Amino acid sequence: MATINTKEEQSQKLHIAVFPWLAFGHIIPFFELAKLTAQKDHKISFISTSRNIQRLPKLPPNLKPCVDLIEIPLPQVDKLPEDAEATMDVPEHIVPNLKRAFDGLEQPVAQFLQISKPDWIIYDFAHYWLPPINAKFGILGIFFNILMSTSRASLADMLQDLLLRFLVVFSYIMATINTMEEQSKKLHIAVFPWLAFGHIIPFFELAKLIAQKGHKISFISTPRNIQRLSKIPPNLKPCIDLTEIPLPHVDKLPEDAEATMDVPEHTVPYLKKAFDGLEQPLAQFLHTSKPDWIIYDFAPYWLPPINAKLGILGIHFNIFSAFGVSFYLDTLLSQASNTSSEVSDGGSGLRTMGQTGIH
Repeated sequence: MATINTKEEQSQKLHIAVFPWLAFGHIIPFFELAKLTAQKDHKISFISTSRNIQRLPKLPPNLKPCVDLIEIPLPQVDKLPEDAEATMDVPEHIVPNLKRAFDGLEQPVAQFLQISKPDWIIYDFAHYWLPPINAKFGILGIFFNILMSTSRASLADMLQDLLLRFLVVFSYIMATINTMEEQSKKLHIAVFPWLAFGHIIPFFELAKLIAQKGHKISFISTPRNIQRLSKIPPNLKPCIDLTEIPLPHVDKLPEDAEATMDVPEHTVPYLKKAFDGLEQPLAQFLHTSKPDWIIYDFAPYWLPPINAKLGILGIHFNIFSAFGVSFYLDTLLSQASNTSSEVSDGGSGLRTMGQTGIH
């Protein structure tokens, strides 16, 4: 099983670039993540603009050899005040001009990545232009989302949530190190998407990509969805097991409805209720098959406790782009003052997923 490697046990050290958005509410969490990673003796290139680098807290002496602070000058754009390099430096209506300047970092960042050749780059929501650069240079990109799960949390809850995000990403980084190059041990990875083909297909493609490395895949969905998958290439069939778990029946959900494409939008909450009924059979499968990892979607809120109980590493795979996440969260926050719609079903309320566009 993939484990978090200790300094003594791990032979390969990585070079990891870290590149946050120009806001100290992002820069500081990314900087803390960089320090946590540097504690494992990985080389960190922390990238930001000159003035932001100068405003960072001092590095602990023991981490200075591992963390390089990379200053890239922010291009000048019209209507952006001189020396404005973070959102704290400008009024809100000027932030779009700061974003324009940030987009001007594309070429110098690409040049730095080409020369320094990091193994990974951890980046923020604003860098829509970065994934093609990563692909060109063969750099693994990881999107680190610092946003909280709720805008109404107390400060203590917010700090706890932020710490949890650090630990989750850090665990992911440390656990995936041995899969980077020549790894002798192959993993067993379960893949579990939401019941929508806009999710199932990207998860299936991810499963095939991982299987190309010789890892064993258990792709989990309901029988009808498994039957509707595209054929697995012959060379990957030995590595991919298609695992069918019957969808429990719930009232008001049509027979044979196992994906959002099978039901009208107002019925999606009942599909979600049926999906939640997969908790026990999935837990039983995981207990029996003992995968090293499970890659899961947004919907199974009940899965992390199962993973923790069984010692399985869980990875949330988000199929949405950074821009899509930003737009969706903005929409949700703008509706936060409204009472959530519910569908009554025998006295139990169901949040109307269809109204949030989760398909």
